[in-house]
This record gives sequence, structure tokens and C-alpha cells, in this order.
Amino acid sequence: MKNFLSIFFLLLFFGAFGQNKKAYQEKAETTFREMDYAASLEHYKTLIQIDSNDIDAIYHAALSADYADAYGQALLYYGKLSQAPDLPNTLNSTMHCTKLE
Repeated sequence: MKNFLSIFFLLLFFGAFGQNKKAYQEKAETTFREMDYAASLEHYKTLIQIDSNDIDAIYHAALSADYADAYGQALLYYGKLSQAPDLPNTLNSTMHCTKLE
């Protein structure tokens, strides 16, 4: 019985975790589409905390920071992208980078 309860609570935890990530993903995509880049950046940062290898979240965090004029954060996320070993070629050709002077 103890094992059954342990497994039940474990499945419940991971189910809630997945729904939480999905909710942040939806909020991030919605705020990005609405051009609320400051809010979008915060949602993508949360997604990165959940999964630090989420290339899509890192890419959109970089774009959101760039568009929100948070250039230091944009450079941080663009730097993480440049070090990603499995960066899709499509991202390499479409990345937008702000010129700093």
C-alpha cells in the first residue's frame, strides 16, 4: 500500500509539473505574439528555469529581451544559444542580434 501511495503522489507531482510548464509556454507565446516583450521575457525565463536545455525558450528569451531593450539579458541568452551543441540550423540563419556601440 505504501508503494502504491508513493507512486500515486509521484505521478501526481509530474503531471502537475507538466501542466505548469504548458501554462507558462502558452503565456509566453501569447505575450510574445501580443508584443508584450517584457512579460514574454519573464515567462521564457521561467521556462528556462524549468528546463535549462529548452532551445526554443532560450531563443525567444533572447528575442524578447532584445525587443524589450534589455540588451544585457539579450546578450546572455544569445550567448547561451551560440554554445548550444544541437542548435538547429534554422535558428542560426534567423537569429536577430542587436549591435551594441
